[in-house]
Amino acid sequence: MKKIDFNPSALTGDRKTWWDAWQAKADAATLAAIDAWEKGDDVKFKDTVWGELKEWLLDNVFHGKCAYCETLAPRYPGHAEHFRPKGRVDARDPATGRNVPVLVEWPDGKQATHPGYFWLAYHWKNLLPACQDCNSGRGKQNQFPLPGKKLPTLIARLTAADVKRLAAHARLSVKFKDRYYLDPDALDELETPQILNPYHDKPHEHLRFGEGGIVAAFNNSPLGLESIRVYQLDEDKLRVERQRQQKKAALIFKVQFGQGLVNGDAVAALTQAQNALAEFQNGNEEYSMAALDYIDLVKSEMKAALQGGGK
Repeated sequence: MKKIDFNPSALTGDRKTWWDAWQAKADAATLAAIDAWEKGDDVKFKDTVWGELKEWLLDNVFHGKCAYCETLAPRYPGHAEHFRPKGRVDARDPATGRNVPVLVEWPDGKQATHPGYFWLAYHWKNLLPACQDCNSGRGKQNQFPLPGKKLPTLIARLTAADVKRLAAHARLSVKFKDRYYLDPDALDELETPQILNPYHDKPHEHLRFGEGGIVAAFNNSPLGLESIRVYQLDEDKLRVERQRQQKKAALIFKVQFGQGLVNGDAVAALTQAQNALAEFQNGNEEYSMAALDYIDLVKSEMKAALQGGGK
C-alpha cells in the first residue's frame, strides 16, 4: 500500500474539465441519496457515477493498481471501493470471526442497523479502486473497524463550536434538527478508523515488507495488523507476486550498482542504482512498497559485505 497525495484543486486543462463535470454529477447524486433517505425511501445508488471515477482514478492517480495491495493482476482492481461502506456497516465478531451488522442510535432515538454512509457514496475521498480479493469475498466487504467499542457515525449532533470548526466538512440535515452529515475528513477525526486509507494515512508507518514478499505490522501497529487482516495482505498468492517484484527490483539495483562501480565511485554507483528504480519509487510498478523495503535489506547486506571485504 502506497500513500496517495492527490489534490483535485491542483488539476488543470482537460483533467480539470473532466473533474468539474464529474463532481457536478456526484453532488447531484449525493443530494438525491440524502433526500431519499430522509423521506424514508430506499436509496437508489447510481453506480455509473462512482464507476466513472474509478476508471479515472486508475488512469490518473493509482497507476492502474488496487489502492490497497498494489495489484494489476492476478487480483484485477475491478471495483469502485467505498472505504466507508455505503449500504450497511459490519463489524467482526471476535467470538465467531464472522461479520455482523453494527447497531447504532438513529436520529429518532431508536436502535437499528447502521444504513451505511450513503451520503459519502459519491465523495471522492471515500472512493478507491480496489481488486476483487481486497474488496469482496473474504476481504473488506462492509467491514469498517473502529477502536474499542466506538460506533460508526450516522448523522452527527454537533456543538456550536464544532459546527463553526467543521463548517466546510458538514452538511445540515433538512429533516433532523441540529444533525449533520460529515465528510471523510471530519469523520476521520471523530472515528479514528482502524484500517489504513492511502488517501489519509502513511502506510509505511504501519506496514513493512520482508524477504519472500512477507508482510508485517511495523512495531505491532494496530492499524497495520487490522489492515493485513481486512485486506488479506498476507494471502500467499499475493506474497508470491510481491516476491517476484522484489527479485526484479533487486536485479535492477545490483546490475546498475555493479556497472557504476566500474568507475570506482561507490557513492555514484549507489545513486545510479537508486535512479534505476524510478518506476518503483513513483508507484508505476506493482508492489512498489514491498520492492523498496526489500531493496533496503539488499543495501544493508551489500554494505555489510563491502565493509567485511575491506578488513
